Amino acid sequence: MTTDIGVIIILITALGYLSNFLNWRYLNNGVIRFLYYIGALVHETSHAVLCVLTGAKIEEFTVFSTQPRVVHRKSRIPFLGELLISAAPIAGGLLFLFLVNRYLLGNYFAPTAASLLQINIFQWQSWVMILLLFNAGAMLGPSTQDLKNVWPVLIVLLFIHYAPLAAFGFVALGLIAANIVFQLIAIILIFLLRRSRAAALVFVGAVALALVILFWQATYSVKAAPVPTGLDPNFITQVDDCFLPTAAVYGYDLRITSGFRTMAQQQQIYDEGRLEDGTVVSEAPPGHSLHNYGFAVDVVDRIRGYNIDWPQLIAIGAYCGLGNGGVGDEPHFEYRGGLDTDQFAAGLRPPPLTLPCRVMATRAAAGQPLTLQDLQACGAPSFPQ
Repeated sequence: MTTDIGVIIILITALGYLSNFLNWRYLNNGVIRFLYYIGALVHETSHAVLCVLTGAKIEEFTVFSTQPRVVHRKSRIPFLGELLISAAPIAGGLLFLFLVNRYLLGNYFAPTAASLLQINIFQWQSWVMILLLFNAGAMLGPSTQDLKNVWPVLIVLLFIHYAPLAAFGFVALGLIAANIVFQLIAIILIFLLRRSRAAALVFVGAVALALVILFWQATYSVKAAPVPTGLDPNFITQVDDCFLPTAAVYGYDLRITSGFRTMAQQQQIYDEGRLEDGTVVSEAPPGHSLHNYGFAVDVVDRIRGYNIDWPQLIAIGAYCGLGNGGVGDEPHFEYRGGLDTDQFAAGLRPPPLTLPCRVMATRAAAGQPLTLQDLQACGAPSFPQ
């Protein structure tokens, strides 16, 4: 997966422009337009915020209309102000997607190119993602004037590599591409309705059947995994080659205190503090812990014990694609990829993670420690204490 932000942003810009064109040229009517209002709100608000920040007086702010727009005077910052105002929806849209996933969905979707494969029609988080899908083009796509102004930013971004932003860029690309597919379906349906209702009904039936099959497969068709006997190879690669080395760069000497657990071992841990007086160790009965499926580890620092800056370590885990057990279970790191333990028990597994920096695999293969310079070179965020 490329970390070239410029390439990804250019693709987002091109597909977003196409999606916007389809929206307002062929689908600009009441019912369909209603689906795009969230995207339009994020898009125009992004313009408006940059107008305020660059001193461009806003004369009109319209979202809920056939032509959402922000009309403004020239920015007080020559050239750069207009450029930033035009580029604002791309940055604002990506930020919006990040905040929704982080704070509304609780990192339900891993920021990878395979995020759309995590859709589960029986969980509300997936329906939020589907709603965002319909809004992606309106949210991120530039207008013709934006396109004329924004090209210098795209050239600069060609020389920037930043894995986390690139990952969310792939999510946005997937959303916009899927959005365009649905737009084309809607355009074909409108065309058929104007000529033959029978043909339109056949087309609707075929599309509905295809969607049912698609979402059913996304939810259930993952090949059942064999009964686990150890940590998942992809998961432990993220732990060994990303999480532990990155934590070491920031002064941690972590060791894994618990990895894979059999159901019997989980039962024994679950019984502690319950069958006799004592401290309850785990709230997860057998089958309800990702340790049982090889997708979780518990860690401790060899020197500090559990006297750790947990927010910092949790941020490092998130950079490597790992979730955390939360308050009271901070040493626990896992990867569920949007699945719950019932789905794990049924044999489903999340899409594989990728290392955010290629140098991590190189260092691991050579038995060399990761360095701060390595992380900085591949665009990793800093994790201040």
